Amino acid sequence: MGRFLAEIVRKILVRRQRKPWRYMPETVAIVIAMTAIPMVAGWVPPNPYYGFRTPSTMATPEEWHFANRLMGWYMIASQVVAITSISAVARAMEARFGGDRVTWGVLWSCLTALIGIGAAVLHYVGRA
Repeated sequence: MGRFLAEIVRKILVRRQRKPWRYMPETVAIVIAMTAIPMVAGWVPPNPYYGFRTPSTMATPEEWHFANRLMGWYMIASQVVAITSISAVARAMEARFGGDRVTWGVLWSCLTALIGIGAAVLHYVGRA
């Protein structure tokens, strides 16, 4: 009887350890791209927290929306590149330096986001 009760307690109270959920690195790229959608749609008013914030972009609402649409499109494009190339880049980095696909994929998503931000800034500054 004792073993039977111990087995019930073990099954009910002590859950078996599951493998920890490992998110896909594509999830990070999708979240970054989704944060750019309100910028592209023009839903983000001038504010000090979210968007392409510089003195020149915050000068007028028209300039703000132009700069943020530009930034949003670059961010979405950078994450499309990230999603389509995560597997190849992660595999190459894993073979060269070790680690795992998730780590290298997340780093790649973040790096492509930074490249997208840089390209948007250069485009915005160079348009004059």
